[in-house]
Amino acid sequence: MQQVTLDRYDSADYIKTDEDIAAYLEAGTDEGIDDHAFLLHTLGVIARVRGTDELVRITGMNQAQLSEAFSGHTDLTVDTMMKITKALGLKLAITLAS
Repeated sequence: MQQVTLDRYDSADYIKTDEDIAAYLEAGTDEGIDDHAFLLHTLGVIARVRGTDELVRITGMNQAQLSEAFSGHTDLTVDTMMKITKALGLKLAITLAS
């Protein structure tokens, strides 16, 4: 039997524009509304698209702290979440559930 090698899929490879980011974020928040780890993963993908150097500078977090935050294995404070979303050019908003 012939061995097949697959490349690792990374959503960040397909996100090129602000419109792509908006669509990915919308899908991620719709799917992950009850799963903070999924939401953090979504933000992590957007961070890789935008570049993490600016994120490190604005948030004051180092690469290891950002990786841990986006892993979903830690709880973030609201302050940290606001810093991250602002650094990514996003706005954190709360709306009524439909």
